[in-house]
Amino acid sequence: FWLALTRGGGGGDARRPDTRSVLEVDLEDGDVMSMEGLCQKHCVHCVPPANGCGASSSGARGGGGGGGGAASSGSLWLPSPEELWRFFAIYQQEADPSASGFAGLQQTRDIMERSGLPTSELTQIYGASDLDGDGRLNVPEFLVAMVLVARRLGGEALPGEAPDELVEACDDFADTEEDAAATAGGASDGAAAVAGSGAGAASWAPTEEELASYRAFLESSGLLSTGHPVGADDGVREVLEQSGLPIPELMQIWNL
Repeated sequence: FWLALTRGGGGGDARRPDTRSVLEVDLEDGDVMSMEGLCQKHCVHCVPPANGCGASSSGARGGGGGGGGAASSGSLWLPSPEELWRFFAIYQQEADPSASGFAGLQQTRDIMERSGLPTSELTQIYGASDLDGDGRLNVPEFLVAMVLVARRLGGEALPGEAPDELVEACDDFADTEEDAAATAGGASDGAAAVAGSGAGAASWAPTEEELASYRAFLESSGLLSTGHPVGADDGVREVLEQSGLPIPELMQIWNL
């Protein structure tokens, strides 16, 4: 079971997952997991494929021409947004955790082999996905490979080359993610500049005056008199929300 924060904001990004925040929760037989309140409002979830990279458990293995998780537009090779988000999370967390811009060869091999497909077919998929022929996969090429694996697991014959609509969809998705990352990086740089107060670098060490002020606030709010570590239900959530920061950022701060 995968859970991630939404990006928030307006428009189409409101319910899109922040792939950097994806968490995997293992559920055993008889376990029940529910999303309520703010969790349901600010998070999205999905059930990942059992093999880690192929069609979802509700994919069309035994069905007709839909393919595992294909979009409902009628195109067999057009991936759904959920597929692309899921495969992009795998890229970030497993294939390229160092954010080099290319999936590691061994990591990609391990991910693809989890599908259980024959080596000959995986080699064909890799070759079809390596669009520029440089022997390695960037983000959109990795997404192409994962969709081809998913469709093959759904019973479809592999194409001789990556279909145009698949390549275009993966390119568009990668461009959108890159723009979003650049925007987030710019916001972080701006926050660091403010924190640096002209000193040329951000300083995270609080001053004695700040610590004294925070301590006084906590004492006045009763958060230091509970005798045990405080949690969200002890009033901390309300205190944090008074800052006016977006809920996803507050959740990230809480985790830190």
